[in-house]
Amino acid sequence: MLSLQIYTSSISGRLLADYGGRARGVRFSTNKRGFSACRVALVPMPVNEAFEAYEWPGTPHVVVSDGATGAAWEGRLEDIAIVEGGLSLTALGYARAMLDVPYTALWSKSSTSDWRAVTEQDRSAARPAQYEMDNNNRLYIAPRKDETYATGFGNVGELTLAAPHGGARNIVHFSADYSILLPSGWKARLLSCNFDFSGITVEATITGTGSLQTGTWALSTTARQRIIFSISNDSGSNSTITAETGVNYARLTAVRIKSASGSIYASDIAAGLRAYVSGINPAQLAASDALIAETALDLRDEIYEDAYPADILDRLALLHGYEWGVYEGRVLHFRRRGSAGRDWYVDTSGVPELQRSLEKVRNSAYAVYRAGDGATMRTATVNDPASWARYGITRRGAVGVQTTSASEAETHRDVWLRDRADMQARSRIEFDRVFDTAGGQWPLWAMRAGDTVTMRNLPPTLASGIDRIRTFRIGETNYDADSGEIDIAPDEPVPTLVTLVARRGAGL
Repeated sequence: MLSLQIYTSSISGRLLADYGGRARGVRFSTNKRGFSACRVALVPMPVNEAFEAYEWPGTPHVVVSDGATGAAWEGRLEDIAIVEGGLSLTALGYARAMLDVPYTALWSKSSTSDWRAVTEQDRSAARPAQYEMDNNNRLYIAPRKDETYATGFGNVGELTLAAPHGGARNIVHFSADYSILLPSGWKARLLSCNFDFSGITVEATITGTGSLQTGTWALSTTARQRIIFSISNDSGSNSTITAETGVNYARLTAVRIKSASGSIYASDIAAGLRAYVSGINPAQLAASDALIAETALDLRDEIYEDAYPADILDRLALLHGYEWGVYEGRVLHFRRRGSAGRDWYVDTSGVPELQRSLEKVRNSAYAVYRAGDGATMRTATVNDPASWARYGITRRGAVGVQTTSASEAETHRDVWLRDRADMQARSRIEFDRVFDTAGGQWPLWAMRAGDTVTMRNLPPTLASGIDRIRTFRIGETNYDADSGEIDIAPDEPVPTLVTLVARRGAGL
């Protein structure tokens, strides 16, 4: 027998109500983000009791459980309605915390296309008209022929980039390859400052010698919102350029700014998002990163402006073949898809209804992305030989990726292809019991998104992996506590999702 309990809070909350023996029309579900929704059509009660519940403070914590296996579902109460005969309730899983507040931050930026010239309105010393500058896949500043430049930290030519205004992270690391050919006494500097150009700090300086100087900057900088690349005459006297424009210059390539000293990994971003959300709403997510699995791909262009953490995690999960969500204990997980899923076995009853379609198959793919200078680039095309051998036709897809990194684009392409190389089946299959790998029987609601289901009694002519019919990963579950039925859909976005219906005689 399942119980339905409501607490004042997810953190050491006191019990507000136990509706286990009263609730009617209870359905709870899971999806790719963990516990999804719990809906209670009616809790019969007098009007005065209903109004007391309607005025519960805060965001109550809802738990559906049984005495043997623990929590079947948990989340936060979001909707309370007084209806004829009592209360109607809707609770949603704690993955919703990732949709509570938008997120703005720079993690890494390697494109130079968003750098701009510093103007006189930004800084009184700036003189952009006296310099030739561009940001075409590089940062380039050159003093113009026949211009005279006053000595000192004035008459400067500068290019700048800032982290998004009001963002959660500051720039702390800068790297670039430099080529500097400036007259003696001129200086090329890297500066950091606040967003409004105040509080300037000199992070690095190269003094011109009249000869070409090359090297690499890899600098831990003062934590600031803005970086400036600057050149100026610092020779002690006015300097008039007699050489042709472009003979003297300062150039940076392979430019990258970051808000962390090391590589930028999706797992670090996931942990950062969890910390950000927990800092604003402490009761929504547990202060734990134990279920965030490490990733190994260095992400070079990750800037978020007013984006919800859920949408950011969706993109990062897709890029790595990961999943994210929240189950017991409000602990955020970010891990290889299906890596924590359980294996279930069922025996079908009746004749299954099956259909397959070539519509969604793609066994060849390339990715489309932008280079640092804005040019549209395409990766090499990769193929799935097994899929081609099986279907005898090449079906190719172009995968749009928001990145300037070829390696990121290739990773996204490979994950996209892996998910589409096989036909997707559509079916309806009925069963009445579910078993684990040891043969033990479990309640139907124990099945969750991310678990794997195998039908044991399909015809022996059907290969174990054919069209993902015999064995597939669960994408959604929806359990009806009154009827004891569970609806299950696979994790593939096919037009008509596979549906399995299970029945047993039990209620809440």
